[in-house]
Amino acid sequence: MAKITLNPNPTFKLKVKIPVPGKGNADIEFTFKHHPREKLIELMQIEDDQDVHDAEYLSRFVSDWDLEDKFNEDNFKILLDNYPRSAHAIISAYSEEMTGSREKN
Repeated sequence: MAKITLNPNPTFKLKVKIPVPGKGNADIEFTFKHHPREKLIELMQIEDDQDVHDAEYLSRFVSDWDLEDKFNEDNFKILLDNYPRSAHAIISAYSEEMTGSREKN
């Protein structure tokens, strides 16, 4: 059984299934930022007022990926633009990992 510490690692890795049109899903490992409960609630409430497809918003949760292209805001925008369903996949995976519940549509 896994033990915990009162101060978790500031980041964690998680594979996200990114929908690729005509090819199914691609597994991409993202490095996510761990946020305490109060900050997480605040960020999820902000989601209601913002475009969750926005790279700036999603960068509050993601800090890296295992793609050949360097992780930065410009490349993140390219990913989100070229794979329109990726934003939902990313935020849903993060939300499910952090809270144990699926993200609302």
